[in-house]
Amino acid sequence: MKSKNMIKDKQQFQKTASQFFNILFAESLKKNCGEISIEVPNERKSMDQTYHNNVPSAVNAAYQFCQKGLDVYVGVNPRVGSRSLKTNIHWLAAFHAEVDYGRAGHNKESTFDNYEDALAGIMANEIQPTLINHSGGGFHCYWVLNDPVMVSEIGIKAIEGVNKALIVKLKGNVGTQNINRVLRVPGTFNFKITQNPRPVTTVIDSGPKYDLDVFRPFMDFKSKSKDKKNPKAGSPDFHPSNWNNNISSLPVSAKIQFLIVNGNDGSYPSRSEADQAVITALVNKGINDADIKAIFDKHTIGEKYRGHASPDDYLKYNIKKAKEFSHLTEEERQDPLFISGALHKDNKDKYHLKIVLFQEFMNKKHMLKFLEKERTFFRYNGQCYGEGIQRSNSLSDLAKRTV
Repeated sequence: MKSKNMIKDKQQFQKTASQFFNILFAESLKKNCGEISIEVPNERKSMDQTYHNNVPSAVNAAYQFCQKGLDVYVGVNPRVGSRSLKTNIHWLAAFHAEVDYGRAGHNKESTFDNYEDALAGIMANEIQPTLINHSGGGFHCYWVLNDPVMVSEIGIKAIEGVNKALIVKLKGNVGTQNINRVLRVPGTFNFKITQNPRPVTTVIDSGPKYDLDVFRPFMDFKSKSKDKKNPKAGSPDFHPSNWNNNISSLPVSAKIQFLIVNGNDGSYPSRSEADQAVITALVNKGINDADIKAIFDKHTIGEKYRGHASPDDYLKYNIKKAKEFSHLTEEERQDPLFISGALHKDNKDKYHLKIVLFQEFMNKKHMLKFLEKERTFFRYNGQCYGEGIQRSNSLSDLAKRTV
C-alpha cells in the first residue's frame, strides 16, 4: 500500500524545491532553453512526464505527485519538444553524478558502507558540487554551469564523458551518466522501500557554479581498468611523521587516548563519529596531519580508515571538518551531537539544532525505525525490532536523555 500525504509542511517543501529548481534551471528558463521535466514511474514500469516552463508549476507538480505516494524525479537538463530522449536535450545546464552507499534499496553493490563515508569522498573532490541532495540511500551531485551551453557545440558523447569522469572520481554509479538522466526532487520521499519511506533532503545548495572550460579536460574520459593496488597506500600529500608513537605523550584527554587505543566504546553512534571526535581533539591540540595519519595507521581507532575505499580522502575530509570545530569548547568537541552535525554553535555562541541531522543521530544511536502505518517507533533489541516507543512522548524523552 502506498504511503500518501507524506509532506506535512507544504510551505517548507515549496521553499526547498523552489531553491533547488532555481539554482538548477533559472538561467535555462530565462533564455528559453527548454522546460523542466517532472517524472514519475507508472504501472507499465516506464515514466510519465509533465513539462513546466516556470518553477512554481514544477514545484506544484512535484508536490501533488509525492502526496499520491509516487517517487518524483526531475530531468537534470531542460527538455525541448515535451519528450525526454537524449535528442530532446538541446542545452546543458549541469553535469551530474550519483553516489550510493549501503545495500538497502540498491540493485548493485555500493563502494561506500554509509552516509558519512560517501559524503567524505564527495567533499574531498577538488571540484566541489554546486548542489548535493541526499536521496535516502545515496547522494545526487550537480555541477551547475554559469550559462547553459548548446549540446550541439560539445556533443553528447563529450558531455557524458564528463559525467562519467566525475562518477568514477567519486566512486559513484557508473552507467548513470546519460544526459537525459532524472534524479530525485528534494523535499519529496523515496518510496523504493515500501515499509520505510525515506526523505529526500538538501545537503548543500551553496556550492559554486562553473564555466564549461573547467570540465573540458574530462571530455575525452575513458575509464581505466582497475589496478590491483593496496587501498591503504599513502597519499603524497601526507609527509612522513615524526611522532614518537607514545599515546600517553599526546596532549589530549584520557577519553581520547582510550578511543585511540580501543576504538569506539559505544559513546558514539558509529565509528565515523568516533573517528571525528579523535581527529577533532588532535587537530585542536596542534597535532599535524602526518602524525594523525600515523596514529590512524597503527591503532584500533584507524580500523575504519584502513578499510576505507579512499582512506586518505576520508582522513583529509575529517581533518578539514575538525578545523571547523575550533571555536567549540573541549567538552563540545567530544560531544556526539556536535560531531554528528546535529548541534551547531555560531560565532555568537548561540546553539542551533539541525532537525534532520538530529533525527538521523537519534535513529542511529537508539536504533529506531518508524513505521507510518502504525505511527510507532520500533527499537532494535539486539535481535529484531520491537514495538515500544510511541511517537508522542517517548521520542522526546529519548531526546532529553541524549542531550
